[in-house]
Amino acid sequence: MKCIKFISTILFILFYIPCWAQYDEFYKVDNNTYVTTTPDAELYELSPYKYDLLKNRPSYLGRSRDMIDVASLFESPYYGKVRKIKKPQQLRVLRYTNTSKHQDFNAYIVNYKEKIWVLYSCDVQDNTQLKVRNAKMLSTKQDLENRQQALSKELDSLVAIYTKECTDSLEYYKKLKTQLPQIRDSVVNVVKEKYQYQRDSLFNNWLRNQTASVRRAASVIRIDKTRLGYPNSAGGCDYYLYFTNLSSKTIKYLRWSGQVYNRVNDPAYCEIRRTASCSGYYTGPIAPENEGWGCWDCVVYNYAADTVKLNNITIDYTDGSHFSLSASDIRAIAKAPRTKYICIIGSEEDRAIDAVRYSVISDETCEHKIKIWEDRVDHMKYKNFFRGTWEDIYHDKQYDEVYKRLGGIKSEIAKIQSEIEQFEKFINFERY
Repeated sequence: MKCIKFISTILFILFYIPCWAQYDEFYKVDNNTYVTTTPDAELYELSPYKYDLLKNRPSYLGRSRDMIDVASLFESPYYGKVRKIKKPQQLRVLRYTNTSKHQDFNAYIVNYKEKIWVLYSCDVQDNTQLKVRNAKMLSTKQDLENRQQALSKELDSLVAIYTKECTDSLEYYKKLKTQLPQIRDSVVNVVKEKYQYQRDSLFNNWLRNQTASVRRAASVIRIDKTRLGYPNSAGGCDYYLYFTNLSSKTIKYLRWSGQVYNRVNDPAYCEIRRTASCSGYYTGPIAPENEGWGCWDCVVYNYAADTVKLNNITIDYTDGSHFSLSASDIRAIAKAPRTKYICIIGSEEDRAIDAVRYSVISDETCEHKIKIWEDRVDHMKYKNFFRGTWEDIYHDKQYDEVYKRLGGIKSEIAKIQSEIEQFEKFINFERY
């Protein structure tokens, strides 16, 4: 007797409880949700094939964390037997379902006498819960679409703003690149004008203290530089003279004569010509305010020769007039403050010019900026926000944050789109 009871218990566990476990698979709506059938309502038994299909089907969990369960049952051949209930009865709802490929719920999955059945809405007296579910389902999808549209508009608006910013910056640097030479020249000219004013002031102060002869000579010619070159292997030294025509006439010829001296200021006699005197002849023309220079080979052969002191300069003009400068006039104007800019590396003026020149953005930096903004324009054009340029990541935290912001919105839109597709697939679930 005890053995029979034990066997009965085992059979109950193996067959009865699994059946209830299977029924529990469908307790997705509410254990306390019931519907009342109409007279002569028809129940369609769920076939084993469809049962297995539904059993493995997940539930859709939306943003509201409210479960929406749809068990799509397309085509009646997958039902089992049909049972008619003559009198109205209350049946427990396990799931709402749609029996055709559209989004409206039109049937219930119910439990009747320990079996799972499909009950059409036309056989139910009150379909309020079904209508609520339909409205909720459509509202869920509409909310997703509205959210997606709102984010898309926000993304497009931000992309338009940043695209304009990137395009404007790109055009700025492209335009700047073409204007850089003029900009550098303009800022350098400001510095040169400042130092030119200082030179002119010093020269005018010096000129006021000179004799009439010196003032006249200073208005005709400026001795920019004179130099006696190093002796060659034979002791020959070349002489260089740099000058500027300050008169309003064109110089036709310039003749000079002078005396060669050594480093202790004694005459340095030429070992070939036996004289310390030397002279030279320059052929123009040199227009007003233009420079001229000449080099005379081996004016003296003497290894000790150090400098040439000019004794006389005679200038012939193209109009036939002449002008001569004495030794005292030449010495005076040679010591006059410079009125012309001469690039002397390391001088105060040279350092000031370099400072303002390098304060202007370099060509390389400008090209670098152009590449950065071109890259950013492409990012906006193709909405590629999931990476920044090397420069943005390490040198421009502002745009690194822009990429993160836009990339986050784009990622959220993609997630919503995936959720919409998942929802539609869930609603229109097809057998496989």
